Amino acid sequence: MLPVEVIDSSADRSVCRVFFGQQELQIPFCQRPPGCRVFIGLRADDIIIGRQQPQGLSLRNALEGRINDVTVVGGKSLVYVDVGHRIAAKITPEAAAELGLAAGQQVFCLFKAHSIRVGPELD
Repeated sequence: MLPVEVIDSSADRSVCRVFFGQQELQIPFCQRPPGCRVFIGLRADDIIIGRQQPQGLSLRNALEGRINDVTVVGGKSLVYVDVGHRIAAKITPEAAAELGLAAGQQVFCLFKAHSIRVGPELD
């Protein structure tokens, strides 16, 4: 769960633009006014880890962060990344090895706007 602030809500584009810290994201349309703060949720299965800022892709969201830890659990690698809050990405151990992922590295957590779950408003 990440707390975000709505910047713009556009039904015709079917997305809302939000700020998470200083980073702008696109989330599914949520019919909330600018300035409203909401929680959004991301599943570890929906996050792709990249070593570089992506280009030429249809996805709209890339949160930059630093790896805290990489752990193998049940045949999958869980990559814990501090993006201002700790999030987890589930990838294959082969992908983690190919990328040489380790604690302390800067990475990008990539995810599609429509893989986000919009939660309740913050008080």
